[in-house]
Amino acid sequence: DGDDVADVGQVNYETIKYFTAEAYEQREYKTTVESFQKYSIAAQASLSMLNILQQFIVNFALAGGMMIAAWRVVKERGDLGEFVAVNAYIISIFAPLSFLGNVYTMAVTAAVDMHNLGQLLAETPDVSDPPRGVDLDL
Repeated sequence: DGDDVADVGQVNYETIKYFTAEAYEQREYKTTVESFQKYSIAAQASLSMLNILQQFIVNFALAGGMMIAAWRVVKERGDLGEFVAVNAYIISIFAPLSFLGNVYTMAVTAAVDMHNLGQLLAETPDVSDPPRGVDLDL
């Protein structure tokens, strides 16, 4: 959206200068950039919260599994290989969870794109053909 406002300002440079609309264009650009920054920060915050919760779950499960495996090695005279196997198993179980952030980002981007498409399709054109316009024969 910010690129669109900047492009319009550059393409219509002479018109903006002629009508002394620099202040208006600056306000529009500033509003667009501030809106982008606000939503960018919100998206980054939600992704960060997802990553924090994801790491909490992984570390909690890993710590619990390691405590149970350590108890078994100490109390039941288990093998050290069992302890290492439990560690490797838990880590491999949670490996696909690290991809969840990418899936979340793709889903949010797709939702935003669909929203933007809906807004674009809902716009009415400024210039339209007359009801009984004739075809231009070139």
